Amino acid sequence: MSSMLKVEDLHAFIGQFHILHGVNLGITTGSIAVILGRNGAGKTTTLRSIMGLVPKLEGSITFDGKELIGLTPEIIARLGIGYVPEDQAVFSSLTVAENLRLVARNKEARAREEMVLELFPDLKVAWTKKGKALSGGQKQMLAIGRALINPNRLLLIDEPSKGLAPVVIEKVIQAVSKLKDHTTVILVEQNYLVASHLGESYHLLDNGRTVHTGTMEELRQNDDLRKRYLAVG
Repeated sequence: MSSMLKVEDLHAFIGQFHILHGVNLGITTGSIAVILGRNGAGKTTTLRSIMGLVPKLEGSITFDGKELIGLTPEIIARLGIGYVPEDQAVFSSLTVAENLRLVARNKEARAREEMVLELFPDLKVAWTKKGKALSGGQKQMLAIGRALINPNRLLLIDEPSKGLAPVVIEKVIQAVSKLKDHTTVILVEQNYLVASHLGESYHLLDNGRTVHTGTMEELRQNDDLRKRYLAVG
């Protein structure tokens, strides 16, 4: 199966710092792929590079065969790529409904509200609550819901379980696992247990390089690889 997104020998520079030293990804349509690695491995920078948020890039990032390097984040978003940053970026003074409707690009997006609320029933309960009154889990669901309100074909999600209680993480896992019925997902996740539940394939980064890729089942069976790069037994 051909790749929807291809990242080839990607190098990223922020100021004087050379952050990525050769990242390679191949993401197929309708899958959930997980980017794994220790803190500082380059996971978030990889997502930001795909979205055009890193000022200097070398290599290639193609989406449906179209080169993304050199395009602005606005153009990349309009090509059908959504981004859920680690800090969620929920508007605290707006209600759940207002947060969703603010980002809608057209009338068709309004029709997707029902799909978002089916995925995240907690948002239906909190429909009129302001962002500042939401729990951490509700904010995460709202952040993902905002990226789904437009018909994005690829969704980049950074650390969806970070800072959440175990019972809330379970809800997020259930919701994210259903996303592949609606879009393709690239997930950055520090929590290996969450990643192993959600991912079908993995891309392992170390010091800004892709060092290993494969199916999640292969990683579950490879104790040495997990211990070496993730410190997980």
